[in-house]
Amino acid sequence: MCYIGDSMDLTERKVRLIKAIIQEYTSNASAVGSQTLAQNYELSVSPATLRNEMSDLVEMGYLVKEHVSAGRVPGPMAFRLYVHELMDEQEIPVVSEVTIKQRLWEERHEVDRLLRQLVRVLAEESKNLSFVVTHDGTVYHAGAVHVLRHPEFYNIDLTRTVLHLLDQTEVLASIFDNASSQQEIGVLLGEEIGISGLDQCGLIYAQFTLPHGGYARMGVLGPLRLNYARIMPLVRYFKQILDEMSRVW
Repeated sequence: MCYIGDSMDLTERKVRLIKAIIQEYTSNASAVGSQTLAQNYELSVSPATLRNEMSDLVEMGYLVKEHVSAGRVPGPMAFRLYVHELMDEQEIPVVSEVTIKQRLWEERHEVDRLLRQLVRVLAEESKNLSFVVTHDGTVYHAGAVHVLRHPEFYNIDLTRTVLHLLDQTEVLASIFDNASSQQEIGVLLGEEIGISGLDQCGLIYAQFTLPHGGYARMGVLGPLRLNYARIMPLVRYFKQILDEMSRVW
């Protein structure tokens, strides 16, 4: 079987390798080596073969070699392939669904309070920075404390860029200029976000209808290594609740 990614042909082995590297990197935030892959994943090839395949993927632009390590890390091309073709979404636990809906439903009578609650709960559940931009440009955000959970944000320049963004409502709102309103759940990776300094970040977003009319977009912003398999269904569930509120209001 042959996969097509960014106009480059990928063998099935390379695709399985990309998926394994992303799963390992998402969990551990460190460069992935051939020995780790051979021990932890059923790839049915030797570490030497894995090293050769990984070298090919570096040349193709899917992986990046870190200077301080013999391992490799996935780049935006690899994450793009993973999100759109390879990822197995995780189910939201029923107890979490009930809690989320209850916390949002309590604030449904007043839009401002609802959106403040929305970003708080989304940040808590995703363990990342969350924000909402309404159709008239009003911005709500929560979860800045979660930024420092990720090793990527030990880079002071990246952290400064993200935190400064929270004070620039027009710039924060402009992120969605690059977002499609036709997708139920969308993802922007690296340079797709369109803001200088965020090329190592990922954004998961969705548009939803507001009670009393209008619309807004919610986003979860974090490192490129976001747990897309867990957070994408979470954002979808938040969207479903908000859209349901707008229908019954």
